[in-house]
Amino acid sequence: MGFGSAGGGRGLARGARLVLVLGSGFLLACSGSALEGQLTPDVDVEDDADTAVVEDTLVDDVEDTAVDTAEDAADVADTAVDTTDTTVGPTPDWSVVSLGDVGVVRDVFAVGPGEAYAVGGPRVLRYNGVGWATWGEPGTAALHGVWVGDGVVMVVGEEGLVATRSLAGGHWQLGASGVDVTLRGIYGRAADDVWVFGDDATVLHWDGATWTHEFTLAGIKLFSAWIVPGTTEREGVYAVGSGGLLIEYVAGAWRTTQIAEPVELHDIFGVDDVLFAVGADAVITLKRPGFSWRGQTSNDPRDRDLWAIVGRAADDLVAFGEDGAVVRYNGDKWTTQQPAGPQWASADLVSAAWADDGGADRYLVVAAEGGGLTWSANKWVDMATRPERGVRDIAGTGEMLWAVGKGGLVAERNDQGWSAFSIGSATDLNALDVAADGTVWAVGAAGSLVRIAPDDNVTFPDSGLPAELHGVAVADDQVWICGNGGTLLTAALDGSAVGFELSGTSESLRAVTVGGDGAVWLAGTSGYLARIVDGETPPTIVASGTGANLNDVVATEVGVLAVGDNGVVITATAAGAQLLHEDPGLFLYGAAASGAVQYAVGWNGAILRRVDSAFVPELSGVSTILQAVWTDGTEAIAAGQQGILLHRVEAP
Repeated sequence: MGFGSAGGGRGLARGARLVLVLGSGFLLACSGSALEGQLTPDVDVEDDADTAVVEDTLVDDVEDTAVDTAEDAADVADTAVDTTDTTVGPTPDWSVVSLGDVGVVRDVFAVGPGEAYAVGGPRVLRYNGVGWATWGEPGTAALHGVWVGDGVVMVVGEEGLVATRSLAGGHWQLGASGVDVTLRGIYGRAADDVWVFGDDATVLHWDGATWTHEFTLAGIKLFSAWIVPGTTEREGVYAVGSGGLLIEYVAGAWRTTQIAEPVELHDIFGVDDVLFAVGADAVITLKRPGFSWRGQTSNDPRDRDLWAIVGRAADDLVAFGEDGAVVRYNGDKWTTQQPAGPQWASADLVSAAWADDGGADRYLVVAAEGGGLTWSANKWVDMATRPERGVRDIAGTGEMLWAVGKGGLVAERNDQGWSAFSIGSATDLNALDVAADGTVWAVGAAGSLVRIAPDDNVTFPDSGLPAELHGVAVADDQVWICGNGGTLLTAALDGSAVGFELSGTSESLRAVTVGGDGAVWLAGTSGYLARIVDGETPPTIVASGTGANLNDVVATEVGVLAVGDNGVVITATAAGAQLLHEDPGLFLYGAAASGAVQYAVGWNGAILRRVDSAFVPELSGVSTILQAVWTDGTEAIAAGQQGILLHRVEAP
């Protein structure tokens, strides 16, 4: 567990550049678990209703309500089925990955109520106050512990792995721990005074330049660490582990002490000069100043294993454990509490963090197979450890690919995997585009504009109106933006000179792109399709041949490809449009094209791929709503709710 910059983490024994957009106080963090799990996408209801806006003459079209209602209906239907298709049948054409947990979480450390980090499998996760998303993978070894302090995040794991990354960004830097055992617990006073513990009672120290191997004793696993505030060097450094043992530095040497019955002790935590340790078989033991360690009863009739303990004060703590175990201490006795959940009410709770959130308690409790609980309205309710609201758009190239979503989601992919990118805002983001120089533009709710410069500097140009914005496209040095009520804006690439343009319609404009013909194309409700040539507005209408809402438009070699409700797929040029696909029971939300490789994605995990002049279904392997797709002709990525990504590589 950790406390501010002096906190640490514990691992338990059981248990190119690509960017996504993700929309902080002082915390205590608790250890996680080494339980392996399978990827089971979370199912949650997402409210995709757009914000209706009346801005002078910008009146949102009634048809936009039909779009939102259809999306909401699709969201509700999405919650009725598991997002992983378990039907026996052909192997899916796409492989499933996640932008959150990989089916296992072991440890969590919180910096404040709006910032926390967790580890599970080879992946690090980041919390931005709204939700969780991946923050890169230092290597292939499984991670067990995480600690944050002095502007850096440090993680430890199997095969002696130690790695560090700046909170400001950049890559994970692997260190040389000098050992090859599994490292499970980490705690520090500062970035140049960090202690790590693991199997064979391994004790390591980092002084900011060198790892020192302090101690080892075969047969003992150390799971969790704690350092008493105000101490220096080896004084006040504690770790607990197998056999009910605590290790500390006494009289010039590291020594073990039996502080509980001989079971695994999974976590140690200190507050108000009192030390607490918890473990298997509901073991709880505490040490007050001047007294020996003393066992306490959890008052849990099921005697469930306890994995983590954290809290505000010595008379206000909570311990968590297997099968949804939650026991709270008031300074006198422990009382069991029943999580409301419902999804993770009976999960194995392996790690927890606490923060003072303006006088209120902020708990982040993670489960062994992902997900967990948080304290809200005096109840322990579900918390997902992946971007449960999902991804709304993907853009860029294979070397610089970005994606955005609700809750201010932004992430990037490099050779260390996907990584959340903080923009300092939790505003919902609906679309993005990437300029040739690497500048990223994203748009979203309430007229929000986000510009990320190639040096990662984030600014928020003023759109001048509160309308929901749905689309953005970069054309040379000009940015085109569209949204509800016929909203059409332009801006300079540097973020200046944001201004209104004449759209000539009150239809909700759902997408904008630069077509293969060099024109700027717009698509929207009621089959609206139009093009802008040489920047001249209002746009010229192109008869789409459909009354269905068009939800996305992307460039082809000679024009554009548009997709929408009723399974509509249209290819269009200045000469007109051609209907290539229609299915009244299908909603399509995203499209991608690179030469002859073209895709459309949508409701219930639907993926259509162009074959000659037709679009035919492919097996996605999921039933979640897919809202975006990207391809460069060789690689393809589809994305949707619950932070799911689908990946496909074209055959040679």
